[in-house]
Amino acid sequence: MKKPEVGWVMQDGTPWPGNDSRDHPEIIQAYLGSGGALDVEGKELPKLVYVLREKRPGYNHHKKAGAMNALIRVSAVLTNAPFILNLDCDHYVNNNKAVREAMCFLVDPFMISRVLKNDSRVTTSWRSRR
Repeated sequence: MKKPEVGWVMQDGTPWPGNDSRDHPEIIQAYLGSGGALDVEGKELPKLVYVLREKRPGYNHHKKAGAMNALIRVSAVLTNAPFILNLDCDHYVNNNKAVREAMCFLVDPFMISRVLKNDSRVTTSWRSRR
């Protein structure tokens, strides 16, 4: 979709504050849609939460680190999860079990010693590096 000449506008006709990609306030928009999932209280959860962090000319916004910081802050407000998984467009996971194993390690850090002890393939190479 191409940006209109006059820029994007809000539903009430006012200019969208994110029209200037290098100078805008923070923006959080929740899109509910229809037939979405419900939370534990029966309230509809958003299908998409759009987060745009503040940018100002001459201010270092730390690129991906700044975006990750914004996502963590939003996640802390929306959930009480013990961790957050962030996969960006340039990330790729070769092992489909790696994410699960990482989450298990975060939940129980002592599990890694049991996993290494019981896996002969890992234990041999792991011990040789010590």
